[in-house]
Amino acid sequence: MDSRPHRLDKVLSDLKGHDALIHNGSCDVLINEILGITQDPIPTIRELREEARVLRQLARSIADSHGTGTIFKAAPFRSLLAAAVHQAVESGHINP
Repeated sequence: MDSRPHRLDKVLSDLKGHDALIHNGSCDVLINEILGITQDPIPTIRELREEARVLRQLARSIADSHGTGTIFKAAPFRSLLAAAVHQAVESGHINP
């Protein structure tokens, strides 16, 4: 949703000059793409794979607890996002 008509088209048009980072559903490729755009210190792929595993399990649990069967609804997505941010802060990947 947007408060002004056609603004989304402009934003998307501005992004067209950038290639999408395609991971083809591979966790390793996704992690490598993320590492390519992050700053130091860079966590190891092993660390990020473990954190991704934890978040996948948490996503299933959150979807079940919300009764949606998916995290791609507003409330469960916000819950997963909050958990992911908390995990990233605790791991030292981001500063609050």
